[in-house]
Amino acid sequence: MKFYKKLGAACLAAVMTLSFAGCSFSNTKWIARCGDLEIPVGVYLTGMLQDYYNVMLMVGGNDKAVLSETGESGKTISEMIQETAKENVTSTIALMSKAEEMGITLTEEEKKEIKDAVDATWNQQGSLYERNGIAKKSVEMLSQAAALSEKIFLALYGEGGEKAVPTEEVKTKYQEQYAKAGLFTFGKPEKSQVAENATEEEKQMAKEIENTALTAAKSSADEWMLRAKDITTEEAFQNLVNEYKAAQGQTVEEGQKIFGLVDLNNEQVPPEIITFLKDGPMNQPTLVETDTYFAIVYKADPMADPADFEAMSTRILEELKSEEFQEYIAQYAQSLEIEYNQKAIDKYLPEGITLG
Repeated sequence: MKFYKKLGAACLAAVMTLSFAGCSFSNTKWIARCGDLEIPVGVYLTGMLQDYYNVMLMVGGNDKAVLSETGESGKTISEMIQETAKENVTSTIALMSKAEEMGITLTEEEKKEIKDAVDATWNQQGSLYERNGIAKKSVEMLSQAAALSEKIFLALYGEGGEKAVPTEEVKTKYQEQYAKAGLFTFGKPEKSQVAENATEEEKQMAKEIENTALTAAKSSADEWMLRAKDITTEEAFQNLVNEYKAAQGQTVEEGQKIFGLVDLNNEQVPPEIITFLKDGPMNQPTLVETDTYFAIVYKADPMADPADFEAMSTRILEELKSEEFQEYIAQYAQSLEIEYNQKAIDKYLPEGITLG
């Protein structure tokens, strides 16, 4: 499922060009068939392109010599890219076939959203795709497969589904991984930087300036912490933050919310903040110090507003069951009679890809 999200995004963000100069497209316009479903070769090329691009990112260049190198599996990088591209085609067939079996379709509005997104890409980058053998219908098919993947997943694991996950299990995971919080910060000054040949007096002066700024930031944080210490509701804390912004000359937009859900596994959030959100008291503003700022943080109950949990329930389901879903689709694919176009597979090789 995550593959389709990534692939759908990649298809709609043309950052590279695929070129197979001099190729004849006779009998190679399709890559695979299953019943009445025919997959255009552009789906295969897009998967191959994505893998090739990722390989070149890892090696930090665009050296085709790396394609002949052998991996731990005993296969060359080129062979592994081809295999992955073929697997992506198989997954596309499996998803579209499973959706038909389950009676799952895209609404006219959803189809229009996909078409509009593809049209927008085509207005900017379409000539590149067309010039290199990837037609618009391939991009649309991949985007539709991504949308169908979401619907199939929810139909299976959502409420009432064949593999429905108990609501309590989802809630437990939600409460373990997410916290709800609001905060406002007081930035610390940057560390003083003086020239290596600076005099001791100059170094001392720079240090004093830094300490003065740090003391001022801490004093301001303490002052506002005194005003926050008796607050016990999100609304009251929101009002205090608005007062702080106004005092700083910042624009306070009506209805603007400062509270949000924080992933406790997010490494971009300072560890001091994460520690407080995991172990600190709820509904009690607390002053937390990080390497770069002081923060007054209000930790709220993530279950108090049902809308918070509802907004995250699908993501939680994915975190719990995405790998199982991928395996489910892979096994389903094995039950299908899929015909692959060997002529197309033999023709389009990673060695023919050009990034630009």
